[in-house]
Amino acid sequence: MIYSSHFKSIENPLLFQHKEKYLLHFDKKKIKKPCEFQFSIKYLGVDLTIHHNDDRFQKELKVHFPKTWQDEFEENSLDVYLFSHKETDIQSFENEGSQDCVTFQNEGKSYCIQRDFIAYRKSDVIVSYLELKICDGFYNLFRWILPEIILSESKCILHSSCIVNKNSKAYFFLGPSGAGKSTMAVLSKPRHILGDDMNLISIKDGELYASAGALGGMIFDNVNYFQMFKVVGIYWFN
Repeated sequence: MIYSSHFKSIENPLLFQHKEKYLLHFDKKKIKKPCEFQFSIKYLGVDLTIHHNDDRFQKELKVHFPKTWQDEFEENSLDVYLFSHKETDIQSFENEGSQDCVTFQNEGKSYCIQRDFIAYRKSDVIVSYLELKICDGFYNLFRWILPEIILSESKCILHSSCIVNKNSKAYFFLGPSGAGKSTMAVLSKPRHILGDDMNLISIKDGELYASAGALGGMIFDNVNYFQMFKVVGIYWFN
């Protein structure tokens, strides 16, 4: 067990230990059985194939993500196996006040335990238990998966709201939950709003650029997830 007093943010240590034990003793034979559904997507430029067994969730994925992101199945994509948290023997799966992720390594695998999901990764295969719907658990999983990959392309996800003015210049507003990021986004209308929760910042030719992150938060009209805007300001809310 890796739980210790170092993880002071964990409010329900017993639940954490149940999740850890389940991950470490998960029957690896399960993912060798083909899942009924596959959904291939280029998510923030990363090729993913999501495997699962839920017809309703498959329809939700197809409607939620831009069709330009949805690719044909590619054998060299990152394989993400998603299973319902109801399949585990973990009672009150989301009964944790803290939103923090706890990550650790064990026998060549990377593990992550969070209020809304548990997951492990080995090479190009990720297995996760969560609620099978587009919700916080789904987004939090990909907030764990994607940042490390896109860093190699000089891209980074910022917990922020991002506003674009009439001159197509972008402003980031950062701060902890409740600081006012979403309020800033709403009050900035009719300016163009990329997002109020997760946005992408990247370096190109020595300049900083902003683009919509598509990793949760409010949905704003007319957001082009491929469009990039030069960054002219980054602010922190107290």
